[in-house]
Amino acid sequence: MNVPSFVKFRKQFTLMTLLCTAAGCTSNHQAGRAAYSLVGTWSAQAEETVDSAGRTVSSNPATGLLVYTPEGRVAVQIVVLPRPVVPVVPEGPGSVNEWDAGQVRNVIEKYDAYFGTYEADEVNHTVTHHVQGELRPNLDGAAFRRRYQIDGDRLTLRSTDPRETWRVVWKRVR
Repeated sequence: MNVPSFVKFRKQFTLMTLLCTAAGCTSNHQAGRAAYSLVGTWSAQAEETVDSAGRTVSSNPATGLLVYTPEGRVAVQIVVLPRPVVPVVPEGPGSVNEWDAGQVRNVIEKYDAYFGTYEADEVNHTVTHHVQGELRPNLDGAAFRRRYQIDGDRLTLRSTDPRETWRVVWKRVR
């Protein structure tokens, strides 16, 4: 019988939990629990700007997907709405050549996509995305460290850099 990866992960996680509890270990167990709680597909709901106290100053709707696999892979695609208006040219993908520099910049500022691996730290409520490929080539190889908070089916990610005043709200896909 072919058992899906997530079911195997859950069984391995349960066994690891029992063994760790019996042995009295905590660090690997905690990291495993954090990763387990993030595993799945999340749908973007909003990108918010927050003040120093964490209160929402402004909110823009967003669409996109964030995927955490049990094997430690992450993939993100997010678009902050509304999408920019650009010329429609019927020739297909080459129509990007018809956009001016301002239109290209606006499209890139409203869209982000990358993939790589991740590590979760439950003690500090952080997850680090190790980028292997990014829409912006200068960010290939970057490590994005994010604070996370899970409340039921809601995941909030924000930068660990206090100078960055954004957060993204995601909803678990069922």
